Amino acid sequence: GVDPKDQVLAAVAKVRSWSRQLSSGRVATFAEVAVAEGVSVARISQLMVLDRLTAEDVEAFLNRSTRPSLRGLISVARGFQAAADRRCRVRSSKIAGKS
Repeated sequence: GVDPKDQVLAAVAKVRSWSRQLSSGRVATFAEVAVAEGVSVARISQLMVLDRLTAEDVEAFLNRSTRPSLRGLISVARGFQAAADRRCRVRSSKIAGKS
């Protein structure tokens, strides 16, 4: 079978590639990426959260996880995103004087 770590790394590499394509204008939407990859827009959206992780985050996940999986890494990335969203809301409320 395929090594789960290799599956995770391959998915992260794809996401990085899609992100570069989107930021360069080579593709304009997740829908274009989905058509090119032969998957749903929902799957692209689900995976794109991985683009928020640094190489160090991915490495730490792989080193700490006894059974690394793409689902597990997506969960970690969503947790990072939720924490970032909370920090942003706190900063916004402080700026607006709503501490």
